[in-house]
Amino acid sequence: MDIQLHPEYLEAKRRIEVLKNDVTELFTEHSELVTVDVPAAEALYMDKIGRFELVAYELYMQVQFLKKRRQLMLQAINRREAPDKERIEKELEKLAKQLNVKRQKMVDHLDRAKAWQAATMLSEEDTAEAHVLYKQLVKLLHPDLHPNQTRQEAEWFKQAVDAYKAGDLAKLQLISELVAVGTENDTLSFNAIEELHEQIRRLEAHAESLTHQILMIKDTFPMTTVEWLKDEEWVAAQLHKIQHETAILTKRRDDLREELVAMGWQPNEQI
Repeated sequence: MDIQLHPEYLEAKRRIEVLKNDVTELFTEHSELVTVDVPAAEALYMDKIGRFELVAYELYMQVQFLKKRRQLMLQAINRREAPDKERIEKELEKLAKQLNVKRQKMVDHLDRAKAWQAATMLSEEDTAEAHVLYKQLVKLLHPDLHPNQTRQEAEWFKQAVDAYKAGDLAKLQLISELVAVGTENDTLSFNAIEELHEQIRRLEAHAESLTHQILMIKDTFPMTTVEWLKDEEWVAAQLHKIQHETAILTKRRDDLREELVAMGWQPNEQI
């Protein structure tokens, strides 16, 4: 005897399947952004502009240290006192901690860019295969699509994410074989309607969250620079601006050094 399923049940199952496909697409897009697009954009920006910005900022830091040293020395001289070297060094250490926060972020960007450029890249064909395999694994193993998955399936999903980030096609192929990639057969599943509606709400929330994350990534550095970096005139203008700032900072640094030497500062001391 044929079993007649309730229309609401069938509609809920169809909605869940649509949402599973949506979440799969969004999660794959998010992974692609995080593992490929963002590192590539960061590497390109640091190669064309960022490394020069770092040099300019380090000059800016030197100028700030020298200005601070001059300020503290002048205060002592105006009080007819000998400059307290220990106090000056402590004040400069405090300033260095403040300024180094931005510098370290720039250095981290540059280090990641160098690592990305040095990494072994997959061929176009292998990249396409990795993308397909990863998308299949996401659909079969993502915990939000399969809340009742086993511990082994959860571990496979984690390994798949790590393998995709690392560009490890062989690992993705192995996981696919272990999972026996195929389609689920839910035709005999008789979840309560309330449970299906709860799954729909959860999947909708996850899809909304992923969409928000994707938009945020696309609207922040380095993705906001992708189109600009294709404009050679814009890149040239940025480099000209940095070179101009560097020249000004270099002169300011040299002038401050001369002034400090005249005030009794020894050039072999720390800046």
